[in-house]
Amino acid sequence: MNILVLNWQDIRNPLGGGAEVHLHEIFKRIASRGHSVTLFCSAFPGCLQEEMIDGITVIRRGSRNLFNFYVPSWYSKLVRESRYDVVVDDLNKIPFYSPLFVREPLVGIIHHLFGKSIFLETNLPSALYVAATERLGLRIYRDSIIAAVSESTRDELITKGFQEHRIHLVPIVSIIASITRPNVMRIHTPDWAILVVSRNIRVSITFSRHSKLF
Repeated sequence: MNILVLNWQDIRNPLGGGAEVHLHEIFKRIASRGHSVTLFCSAFPGCLQEEMIDGITVIRRGSRNLFNFYVPSWYSKLVRESRYDVVVDDLNKIPFYSPLFVREPLVGIIHHLFGKSIFLETNLPSALYVAATERLGLRIYRDSIIAAVSESTRDELITKGFQEHRIHLVPIVSIIASITRPNVMRIHTPDWAILVVSRNIRVSITFSRHSKLF
């Protein structure tokens, strides 16, 4: 199978986060099973425009802030050069609105919706922009096949008018990333384990009542 994946960033982007790790860990396993995977994503200073990472062909074009405007024209270029069996759109920032131009079978991956929480994460102009693009995106992706990573996301999508039978629950499982990232810390002892993943937003650590640090 020949798969085209659309995402804002790749695993080597310095601004990448959990969405990039999640995407990479899934599709490197798909590539290892003999499938062809091409990831189209934004460029970053000092990057190669094209490289192979863990069996995934990574093509980088455009800037991080304007990448969504590059996607439609580059999608057209890529599909002229190769026939893809499926296109995967990872919706974790500004939507690409891929249902408007993708002609192949399309699957969207949705981690969560911003909703009003975006106004707590950034400045007002940026928050208004993200909120508006998400609101429009919900209408455009409503009839698409969606992989939701949690029950809460699935339930929220249903309340937004998505068809329940077109939403597939694909929970995030424990993945031991093969790339050491400075913002990921794992501690294991015979009695307890801690995983901390942070993008400098909010971190919460919960211990059971039986846990002892010392």
